[in-house]
Amino acid sequence: MLWIISGPTSVGKSTFIRSEQFFALTGLRPKKKLVIKPMDVPATDPRLLADADCIVHYNMLRPVSLFARSEATEATSQREYQARSIQFLGDPWWNEFSRRARDKPKRAVVLVASAPAIWERAGGRRGYDIDYWRSLYEKLNFPDIYRAWCSELERQQIPFTFVDATGSTYPALDAAAAFEIVDRKVMNTAYSKQEIEKILQEERFAYHRINLPFGLHTRGRDRSRTRDLIFRESLTGKSVLDVGSALGYFCFEAEARGATRVLGIERDEERFRQACLLKQIISSRVEFLQRDILQHALDEKFDYVCLLNILHHLDDPIRAIHLLAPLAREMLVIEFPTIEDAKFRKNTRIRFPKRYNRLPLIGVSSKKETSKKMDGGQTFVFTPPALIRILQDHQPLFREVEIIDSPVAGRKIALCRR
Repeated sequence: MLWIISGPTSVGKSTFIRSEQFFALTGLRPKKKLVIKPMDVPATDPRLLADADCIVHYNMLRPVSLFARSEATEATSQREYQARSIQFLGDPWWNEFSRRARDKPKRAVVLVASAPAIWERAGGRRGYDIDYWRSLYEKLNFPDIYRAWCSELERQQIPFTFVDATGSTYPALDAAAAFEIVDRKVMNTAYSKQEIEKILQEERFAYHRINLPFGLHTRGRDRSRTRDLIFRESLTGKSVLDVGSALGYFCFEAEARGATRVLGIERDEERFRQACLLKQIISSRVEFLQRDILQHALDEKFDYVCLLNILHHLDDPIRAIHLLAPLAREMLVIEFPTIEDAKFRKNTRIRFPKRYNRLPLIGVSSKKETSKKMDGGQTFVFTPPALIRILQDHQPLFREVEIIDSPVAGRKIALCRR
């Protein structure tokens, strides 16, 4: 069998080939099988026609990239770029491969992700010509390319499976769900690049790093590693509530991963205003609400409820857990500081915090000694056993609680499942 793993550049083809889901889908281990990239192996290579299984790593942007590098000029119109992007037989490698491997059994995987997710991955790759690919991406229509590629596979009578590449679990999708991701307009904007740059100069977006059109982004911490930990599975068709949403990073990311209903609750007036401004810039459908959810509770349930780096700021964190747990149909996600947290250790004399983290303890900081941020600064820390007892022992709020390391030093993430 010849497996064609396809998708645009930076969608994650190589990562998918190394995943367990690839093995589950194909039955192949890439370390033991030949992986062929058109840029490295000619279509006339006899290994492509051998009886052994083989993996072809195919970039759907090859036709337009070859055109951009060899034929296009500064006067080439965007329409010409778009026309070339869907002409797969304009790629000599694919043309020759299709002819020579016509009689060999073939199957294909089409990895799907939205343009914003792909841009973010491209920006994180070392030694990658991000400026070239970004300038090319801006000239293309992704939905048209995906549809043309599927038509090409059908013309070649190659069965194919859609796989969601926005997370790390790679679930298979039907065509409707796949094109819902591809057609996502999250990064369309009515703002020009100059207008967005001016807003970034005038506003202090300092909490989360949020990707914006034209390769721009807000200042602040990159939370993509946390996002990938808490949104491991496809959110297509799900609803998400983010309590203490700040600038809306996790709300926008949930929307980009297919969530159809996303609500961010933020008490701070300035952060709420900035989140609404960012929503306008990226043409998002996320809903933001300025509210103290502990004083004015919601009567709506959500598939996912997120409480990220908020619990320790609250005057009554255990009450907050009891109020939010019933709102989560599938999962409550809590990111929280432990005794190893740097701020907590500044005003305690604990020499071996890892030992204490094994016990069911709650630590209390002094408000006078912690930074006076939202809700009076950091006041509480929790050990993992303490949080598990609150969630499963005192009251059986969740069937399963998985504690994982947060990318933020000294913090943990609790994945609480129904």
